[in-house]
Amino acid sequence: MDNGFVHICKTGGTTLNETALGSHQTQRLNHVTAASVREDEISCHFFLYTIMRNPYDKLISCFNSSSNQLTDPPKDLTFKEYVRYVTGNSDRGEMTHKHWMPQCWWIKDKEGHVIVDYIGHTETLMESINEIAHILEVPHRLEELHRSNSSAWWESTHYSQYYDKECREMAEKYYAEDIEFLKVKFEAMNAFAEKPSQGTRWPPWPQWNQRRISRKSNKKKLPLFHGIKLFQGGEGRGSHPGSGKASQHEGEYRFFQAALSYVKNKDNPIMIEVGSHWALWSLCFRYKFPKGKNILIELHKEALMLGLKNFELNNFSPTLYWGGLFLNSSAKFNKRKNMANHRMGPELNLLNIWKQEDLKMVDLLHMDIQGSELSVIRQLEKSTLINKVDVMVIATHSDFIHNEIKNILHRNSFEVKHEDVGDATDGFLIGSKKINKNTKKVLT
Repeated sequence: MDNGFVHICKTGGTTLNETALGSHQTQRLNHVTAASVREDEISCHFFLYTIMRNPYDKLISCFNSSSNQLTDPPKDLTFKEYVRYVTGNSDRGEMTHKHWMPQCWWIKDKEGHVIVDYIGHTETLMESINEIAHILEVPHRLEELHRSNSSAWWESTHYSQYYDKECREMAEKYYAEDIEFLKVKFEAMNAFAEKPSQGTRWPPWPQWNQRRISRKSNKKKLPLFHGIKLFQGGEGRGSHPGSGKASQHEGEYRFFQAALSYVKNKDNPIMIEVGSHWALWSLCFRYKFPKGKNILIELHKEALMLGLKNFELNNFSPTLYWGGLFLNSSAKFNKRKNMANHRMGPELNLLNIWKQEDLKMVDLLHMDIQGSELSVIRQLEKSTLINKVDVMVIATHSDFIHNEIKNILHRNSFEVKHEDVGDATDGFLIGSKKINKNTKKVLT
């Protein structure tokens, strides 16, 4: 089949061209728009495919690439200055630099009709390349990719950290067509108090992961846990959660599935996981409720980034907060706070997060925070927000904490559905709000 790749800049096209697809293209188009290809008598009938990318993320890639060192735009711009230059000096009727040109301009004709035959996505590049190869009957299949046209993904700062309100408004106005076409929503990563300076990167992955991520290790298949894809850690490290492998947590999985059955809002429930680690339980929730929302709160930056990666592997997105609650009550925090290799976030306040997210109801609150859980429950009771939580799953870390939380749940109209006292440092509780007239008002 005659075919051509409409290579939109900064979307992973160089990586695609390094696969077998690159050598099977009838004609290498080299950053030519689909409209130009369709106007050519030779290539007008080609099967055209392309890769598109989240425009917020793509704009940052343009800024960080060597293209921002051209004489146009000027050198040494901050990200905001760069966005202002790009969005203020481009018009469809004028010459626009290919790196920041809206993606829809690459794939549509002058009447606004899409004239490519297949659109893949940078965020799922491996799957897109495999599907294109299948369509074109190219005998090649990828299990994992080595991104050759971008900085290593484990070193990338989440795109929301570049945008303030003004930057976001400029980008959204200029890329409105792309945002609407791709149905993109700005995913705020509210986690980071220590925002990086514009154009810089911090490596959120531990060294053992950086060593493991290579062409050789990428050949490994991702482990699955009840259909959930999980990133596989390095030597001596399990996949998740904690230090063990997911398969060692079948009992907790059954326990958590029971908790999910008590969630009353089946349409668009909200889950907060405090001490999310690698986010297994949040992913179990999201698979059960695909239209739901997940808020992850995690003290350790590396763990938070692994949670984000696991969400991306499963084509979901969470809201992230880096930090901990009532840290002085946390045994893990007090044990590790002076250890340089544990990058821990700041003290957070759940009430502030609740307000920032404008939460009317939390359908499931999961906590595993090594001793701080009692302080959080007391805070929720004092603020009366405990009445706006439907189901709680709480890991308790002493007999005293277990019994105190159980008493608080009882006096706030929760029924303890399941509990496991465990040993002196590891118990569990599932509490579900009893249905009464007041509860129905809160839930509605």
